[in-house]
Amino acid sequence: MPPLKMSDSPNTKGLTVRHISHSYGGEAKRPVLDAISFHVADGAIACLLGPSGCGKSTLLRMIAGLAMPQQGQVMIDGRKVTDAGQKHFIAPEDRHVGMMFQDYALFPHLNVYDNIAFGIDERMDKTWMHQAIRRLGLHAHVGAFPHTLSGGQQQRVALLRALARSPRVLLLDEPFSGLDADNRIRVREETIELLRERSMAVLMVTHDPEEAMFMADSILVMKQGQIIQSGSPTETWLGPANAFVTELFGPVNRFCAKVCEGVVDTPLGRFAAPPSINEGTEVDLLVRPDGIGIAESTQEDFAGVHGTVVAARLLGRVSHIKVDIGNDQLLHVRIAGVILPKIGTKVAVLVERCSAFIFPCQDKQACVSDRAETYQEGAASSKAMPFSLRKERNSPL
Repeated sequence: MPPLKMSDSPNTKGLTVRHISHSYGGEAKRPVLDAISFHVADGAIACLLGPSGCGKSTLLRMIAGLAMPQQGQVMIDGRKVTDAGQKHFIAPEDRHVGMMFQDYALFPHLNVYDNIAFGIDERMDKTWMHQAIRRLGLHAHVGAFPHTLSGGQQQRVALLRALARSPRVLLLDEPFSGLDADNRIRVREETIELLRERSMAVLMVTHDPEEAMFMADSILVMKQGQIIQSGSPTETWLGPANAFVTELFGPVNRFCAKVCEGVVDTPLGRFAAPPSINEGTEVDLLVRPDGIGIAESTQEDFAGVHGTVVAARLLGRVSHIKVDIGNDQLLHVRIAGVILPKIGTKVAVLVERCSAFIFPCQDKQACVSDRAETYQEGAASSKAMPFSLRKERNSPL
């Protein structure tokens, strides 16, 4: 599928949002949306990822035509459907937009078939709809009413209703949040298979980073009404723009330090500072728990960072290990498989450099503009040597 990208062409197929801004309570209030611009190409799936209250659902409402922004434009296949400056507004039913709400919003007085077919012209070919109903296992429930269905079945009905009219843009608002873990995985896979077969631009809202990475071709990270980073799932994971984005994708180990002669000294060793960070700047080193390996060792065996295991718990597919590395510093480590060293075991600590990021030190909730840059092998001393995490996972403990 084509990636998400901006385009200035008015004839570009897909969804285009330009400079959307909106605030509640007058201009003196902080904007709910602040100059939002992006393009989702025809056939692409993009995901708005961010914490609750950052403006994701409000933006979806503006695109769907359920609310009018105070500034900005929305275009679908080059056709302007919203222009706040010119007071131009196309009604929701005329936008060729399908929307799936977080609570599914099924009609309680209609059965499954009538819910899916609601609003479809009687002359429209329903072959695809009938095939999709059978494909998603709903054919035995076409006469059932929503309250008799499971959460997964209700989600499938809501999805098919949104797709039945062949929209040019599909909006999904937290579509899997109401499902249990097993259902969520299965329904998510069914959904992405259906979407990949359709020619439309898809924009999904979620606060679950794993869901965003699974579903999307491109991720737009939102914070306080702004898009602070956009890119493919791989780009966003490997190159987070700031500490907020890094921590949005999961917990991290955080260490404060200062840049001295282009190097940052931390309890995990020495790291080369990104060139964009000035000498003397206070910085945070963020290291993902699954980017750290441990191996049983003594001071004589290994000259690098050492620690003592103080806790080890199995969390299903991964083991969570806490290591005391001295000076009241506790390191959280996550390793695939069953790795449960005894309390008190002496271990060597090894850092996977693509999981370590350095940013100017700011409040955890502040937006940092500096681009993350990972340590490159050879750029710092061997005190914190690079390693292959996969190899270390096989080490005895």
